Amino acid sequence: MAKERGITEFEMVFPETAHPAFDKACMYLGVKPILVPYDHKSGKVFINKLKAAVNKNTVGIAVSCPNYPNGNFDDIDEIGAFCLKKNLPMHVDCCIGGFTAPFAEKFGRRMPIFDFRNPAVTSISVDHHKYGMAPKGFAILLFKDKKVRSHSYFAKTNWPGGVYACPGMLGSRSGAPSAGGWVSMVYHGYDGYAQKAKAIFETQDAFVKKLKDLKQLRIIGEPVLGLTSVTAAEGTNTDIFGL
Repeated sequence: MAKERGITEFEMVFPETAHPAFDKACMYLGVKPILVPYDHKSGKVFINKLKAAVNKNTVGIAVSCPNYPNGNFDDIDEIGAFCLKKNLPMHVDCCIGGFTAPFAEKFGRRMPIFDFRNPAVTSISVDHHKYGMAPKGFAILLFKDKKVRSHSYFAKTNWPGGVYACPGMLGSRSGAPSAGGWVSMVYHGYDGYAQKAKAIFETQDAFVKKLKDLKQLRIIGEPVLGLTSVTAAEGTNTDIFGL
């Protein structure tokens, strides 16, 4: 996609809170990672700094829903509008939120439009081995359309051994995790996952309520998808690591 736009020196922009897998991918693919600082109070990336990090070499932007370090999601709506303006693809890392975020609005949680209803979103990653309760090694990368998906394919048709083709970076792989993930999804179904998400939300709300009674601690941001992070409250000598 970047080559189609004439880019020869690739840069990827994403928050410091993004999963290290993005740094790993950049290392493998020869892409320069541009990490953007985040607000330690809200847990979200500084949008103005993210916008300023974009240049002619930017191949795309990645955001989290939610991020792993503190459980908050980035301002996906505003970042998405910026991506549309700049004609940049936006990937949403929904690996840990893939089975809670889809039910958040249903249970009254405030959410950005993180999925393909948002025209800026070109791909979404979801880990079934987290709240999808599937075996390790089963995850899905969703693409906005066939054109975007086509960039992940590799095929060699003139190999003496015949046609070699694969839909992603992996060649031979075990089908067991995929089978286990499929069984898990069929077993739990939409209603099953919805009820488990509701239980997670209720547990988080109860946990947050108790945490707010502890004046020595401060909750980072306003997490709503299950993950909750705390730090020492300002003006206290709380040893957060000791805690």
